[in-house]
Amino acid sequence: MAKLIKLNKKDDVASVIKKIKDLKDKQITFILESGSVLLANSANLKLLKRTGEALGKKVRVQTDDELGMVLAAKAGVLDATEEESAAVLRNLKHHVQAHPINDMINDSILPRSTSSLHEIKRAAISSLGTIPSISSKFMPKNRIKMTRWKKLTLSGIVAVILLILVTVILLPQASIVVYARSEPVTRDMEISVDKSVNASNSTSLTIPGKVISREMSKTETFDTTGKKQVGTKASGSVTIYNFTKNTLTLKASTTTLVANGKKYFFTRDATGIRPTGRIGSGNDQEVDQTTLVAPIPIIAENPGADHNLPLNTKFEIKNTALGNNPNVYAQNEKAILGGVSKEITVLSQEDIDKATLTLTENIIETAEDDLKKESSEDQRLITTGTTKEILAKTANKNVGDEVDKFDMTMIARISGLTYDEKNVRDLIVEKIDSVLSDDKYILEGAEQIVNARFKSLDLANGKGLLSIHFETSIAYKLDEKDLAQDLAGKNAFEIKELLLSRPEVDRVDVKFSPFFVNRAPKFNGKIYISSRVSE
Repeated sequence: MAKLIKLNKKDDVASVIKKIKDLKDKQITFILESGSVLLANSANLKLLKRTGEALGKKVRVQTDDELGMVLAAKAGVLDATEEESAAVLRNLKHHVQAHPINDMINDSILPRSTSSLHEIKRAAISSLGTIPSISSKFMPKNRIKMTRWKKLTLSGIVAVILLILVTVILLPQASIVVYARSEPVTRDMEISVDKSVNASNSTSLTIPGKVISREMSKTETFDTTGKKQVGTKASGSVTIYNFTKNTLTLKASTTTLVANGKKYFFTRDATGIRPTGRIGSGNDQEVDQTTLVAPIPIIAENPGADHNLPLNTKFEIKNTALGNNPNVYAQNEKAILGGVSKEITVLSQEDIDKATLTLTENIIETAEDDLKKESSEDQRLITTGTTKEILAKTANKNVGDEVDKFDMTMIARISGLTYDEKNVRDLIVEKIDSVLSDDKYILEGAEQIVNARFKSLDLANGKGLLSIHFETSIAYKLDEKDLAQDLAGKNAFEIKELLLSRPEVDRVDVKFSPFFVNRAPKFNGKIYISSRVSE
């Protein structure tokens, strides 16, 4: 199925040819509006067809413009059957036969395609032939005496012809801008940095390096983020039920009571907990209250109202020796109350760790800034080329203190292997340039992106291996020699077709002057060609 593309009126043949090259579709149909510059003549449409055929693609045109349909049919690109295209051409032929005045208009003194001295001479002679001749029977046989009017008429015609010739030969000029194609280029390389070398070596891929060491002290203020619940802890007492056959002792230090996911502890040891007896029989059995020990006081693990409990809450008892025995549990006969809490901000260990990391990074950045002040702006000290030793660090507050901010002071030694980034760029550019074909060059002034990291580092010997990713742009060279001679006498369509056939050309702008010129001049050499790099 054909790819349908609607074009703007101002889309020229060069831009459409580029679309044909870029599209992967084998069948392409362009929809042209009435007034499209492509419908100015059938040559534009023929070029689209030939371009498609050269690329193995079928190019067709759809339009509502009647003249455009005729031109497309003549060029063989009208999106219609052969019978429909033939009918369009037959209608054109009948129209021309029925309106011969059109032929007279088309054969005026200066045809639209006139661009050479030969054509202008022929047009001028043809125009002279239209002046009615004077019958010889009214002319004297011995000598023809020309009247003043006749002399002026003849002089005027000669002057017009000379003016036309001068205008055609001297005034026309062509300005042609050729945009060379550009493209990105990347390289991934490994370059050695060595403090023992004095200059870059493109053969061994080595550049000079320098080992630096800085011992620095820095103090900064940081916010605290730790949270802590403070207040009073809920408390009360519980009765222990022992449905085992043994008398138990539950130490306060090894026993935990759990209810609703909250932890509680005995405030004293619970000793002499006899087996709990029952009275009655069957379903009427009840706990023998005389076998129960006195209630044991408990207190919540943490402060807070969420540790308050209603009466008759069952507590699971966990003990190191007892384990988790479901036959031993506790229950409160009165509510567990008194838990009140509020949240405060305290210095946490996480705050200390984050401050240490931030302060270390800031010291490295300060060391790099100090180094740049001492050397050229291209000198680089990167994180992967450094070692860091924290000699001392201290905070003015302790972990758990209720504070909003705290100060940390750090003393660190930073050692690193530095290099000049210009040496890196120059070495890589030299390597790229050595393998470029003759028709390409590295674009001067293009952005050069260098991403570097040390793959290995030996500060003791002042050596390291840099892993580099490099990006820049290259452009195609344009040979302008003898190009003007090849373009002389050609119209804009032919100039673009000739130049765009070159792989190094991305697009072409053509401008003729004065306004009536539609071809590059042949005789006066006023063909001005300039080249630019396409963005």
